[in-house]
Amino acid sequence: MIDTPTPPTPRRPRTTDDGFTLIELLIVIVVLGVLAAVVVFSLGGVATSASVAACQSDVKTVETAIAAYNAQTGGTPVVTTSLLTSGSHPYVTSWPSNSGYTVTLSGGTLYVQTPSDASPVLASQSGSCAGAGGSSSTTSSTTTTVPSNGVVVTSTVSSSSFPYFGTESINLSNAASTTVNLTITVQKTAGFSSSQGAYNTFGGLTDTVTVGATTVTYHFTGSTSAYVPNGSFTAELYLGGTAHSVTGDTWSLSTTKGGVTNTASGTFS
Repeated sequence: MIDTPTPPTPRRPRTTDDGFTLIELLIVIVVLGVLAAVVVFSLGGVATSASVAACQSDVKTVETAIAAYNAQTGGTPVVTTSLLTSGSHPYVTSWPSNSGYTVTLSGGTLYVQTPSDASPVLASQSGSCAGAGGSSSTTSSTTTTVPSNGVVVTSTVSSSSFPYFGTESINLSNAASTTVNLTITVQKTAGFSSSQGAYNTFGGLTDTVTVGATTVTYHFTGSTSAYVPNGSFTAELYLGGTAHSVTGDTWSLSTTKGGVTNTASGTFS
């Protein structure tokens, strides 16, 4: 007797009730993920731009209120937040409040601090609102030791993830009576818009900025009596919305102790 093969079962035509296959579902999920990433990225830029504009508007409003107060009172007593917002006819109805920046008034001077600022900056300073709406700063650092004179140097770079503002800093740990002179040189490459200035946490030292054709140099100098124990030197950068590569940015430190001068240098990468 010869077995007769069983014919294959005919495949049922697919209907609309069958749903999606696993591969089709995975493809849909991937496409939706890509679209979501594009939308989030786009909205992030819009939100940051809106925060910058709002910050600038709030600063202008408060500056106008301060000018009106000073014109009416002669600046006495010194203007404060409460003096601007209190009374039956306040100069401003409410003090600016925004998660993307903070506006403060101290000693009659208006300041702004954004997520990318290590500390409040003068509201009148160019680009003071540039970092509004950005993310908190991220920091990377390297450490080296100046030969012989015992000064430990830590170089630090800080910039917001939406890069309008950044800093390049040198932090010193100096256990001996050593005087210092420092320069920070920043390359005027893509992303660098202008210098926001320089500052240090010591007394007796002078901060100056020299703008060249291809670099900006921040100078921190003092007399031989300007002994620096511990603290920091900071170069502030206005980045204009494009990331600035620290490649080529350098620092150079000259130290003097007991009549002996040594020089050390390094980078921020």
